[in-house]
Amino acid sequence: MDLYRIPVVTLVDAAIRYDFGYRYPTLKGVDLAVNATNLFDKTCVTTCISATGCDYGNRQTILATLRDRW
Repeated sequence: MDLYRIPVVTLVDAAIRYDFGYRYPTLKGVDLAVNATNLFDKTCVTTCISATGCDYGNRQTILATLRDRW
């Protein structure tokens, strides 16, 4: 069995959510969320099963969601 060493890397994720109804009662049930993964867009290897079979991690992803609940 061969051993493949993958360098250690630290990835940063972040999330923020705002409830519009807290400040503006007429907007009760409306909220905005923003989620970011791999915030600084670091390239990293997640798995290696052979010298030519390595997989890279996901690139930077930012997702915003606006929701209205009634």
